[in-house]
Amino acid sequence: KDTDQEVTDTTLASDSELTVTLALNGKYQFKFDLFFLNDDAAEGIKVSLAGTATVTDVKAQVSIYDDTLNSLVAFGRITALGGAGIGAGVSSGSNFASIEGAIEITTAGTFLLQFAQNATGASLGVHCEVGSSMVVTKLE
Repeated sequence: KDTDQEVTDTTLASDSELTVTLALNGKYQFKFDLFFLNDDAAEGIKVSLAGTATVTDVKAQVSIYDDTLNSLVAFGRITALGGAGIGAGVSSGSNFASIEGAIEITTAGTFLLQFAQNATGASLGVHCEVGSSMVVTKLE
């Protein structure tokens, strides 16, 4: 990710850079390493997966870490694209999330990260920062 992107509400927004087009009838493994700057502790972080590819199966494990507390604050499983996401309250400042999983598709299309504030706060924003990355590996 070459530029920071900010979201100032709880509506999931598509990341402008962490996106890829998947090929027809493919099986893939993926990993997202996500650096966040959270302006208001009340707002927290929420992440989800989305895209236009037709999905047969998706399994993704999400982990959200609070860097100030040095602790895992949320974890959960994503089993569909475009869902409500996994979120947590985190301290203001730098935080981190990881998403790892596998996806099987039948129709080519996009696959991407979405993120937002987890809760309504002062609308100061959550930033997905430069250096965040996604790696997608085709299995078949």
